[in-house]
Amino acid sequence: MCKEDDSDEVKTYKCAVTSGKLHASMPRASNTQTVRPEDVNSDPPTTTLLQKITSINKIAAMEEEASTSRKAECERLTQAAEFHIAAYKLNEAKQLLDHALMIADEWFVKEDWQRLIILYNLIRVEHLLGFQRRARELAERLLYLQQAILGDNNIEVADTFELLAMINQAQRNFGWSEMQYQKALLIKECLFGPEHYQVAMLLRKLAALHFDKQDYAKCKTLLSKALNMRKALGNVQDDELGSILHQLANVFYAECNYARSENYYNKALRLRKKLFGSESLAVAETLGGLGKLFCATKRFDKAERSLNRALRNQVAVFGNHHKEVGTTLARLSGVHRAQGRFEKANQLCSQAMACKTLPKESET
Repeated sequence: MCKEDDSDEVKTYKCAVTSGKLHASMPRASNTQTVRPEDVNSDPPTTTLLQKITSINKIAAMEEEASTSRKAECERLTQAAEFHIAAYKLNEAKQLLDHALMIADEWFVKEDWQRLIILYNLIRVEHLLGFQRRARELAERLLYLQQAILGDNNIEVADTFELLAMINQAQRNFGWSEMQYQKALLIKECLFGPEHYQVAMLLRKLAALHFDKQDYAKCKTLLSKALNMRKALGNVQDDELGSILHQLANVFYAECNYARSENYYNKALRLRKKLFGSESLAVAETLGGLGKLFCATKRFDKAERSLNRALRNQVAVFGNHHKEVGTTLARLSGVHRAQGRFEKANQLCSQAMACKTLPKESET
């Protein structure tokens, strides 16, 4: 049975200030250690040597003070960024985290825990904003640091493998994504056992990958396994359960099993309203799925109502120009077109096309 590695507390980096005036054999004041005359020369110290030692010790004290100040600044930036992430103000969060990472790279040792936190949050933000290439580069950097510091069998390492899998899934690198999900799954099963909420969550995410690959049979198998695992553990009414129900609805919709799909969408909608309120993005996601289903079953009035409610929630969070808003507008356009309202359909289609799209990243 493996367990999470214990690591010693990492020492804070002290910026090394070089000076061409100091003799090459002169000891440096590293880790705020005070330099004493007897450490330098066994002979009686000269006035010049004492002055140099005093200067070294002053520099060390200044470095310690500056490093402490930079760490406090990084903590403030990271906390502010986390508030912005919670409010889905991702561009503001990205600016704060970029600034924090620049400070950490300049002032901290590579093993500093605060840099790891900054990197993890920045990866999430870049992924959500759609900048997958940079998110992947940062995630690979974070994984290397975590494995060097914490070892392989650690929850932090598993979470980073999971992030990398999500990023590669978004880029449709399905082979890499599945391998990274499996690595995360092995670590979490090793740490928590095969029956655990964390394992069930990973199974649900792996199911989403198979849904993207249009392997609906495998997707349903994994979702059912995750659902049964949660029931055995005590079926907590949480967001993860809402996600499982929503994904099951998506699978049955893709298989044109509209009755079962609608049943699961309604279950997900009730739970998500209870957890987050009617104005949340999670509710908007399920309303969008219901709107698509109602359109497929030619219940256009219900489709229009569901999509309009989803659109209202999305605009409240994202603003008028966002790709999710554009997707909902396009679906609404299809509803109006199916009813012969071509002028309104064209208007909504134009609004959908006008929504800003993310710039393409050059891939290496």
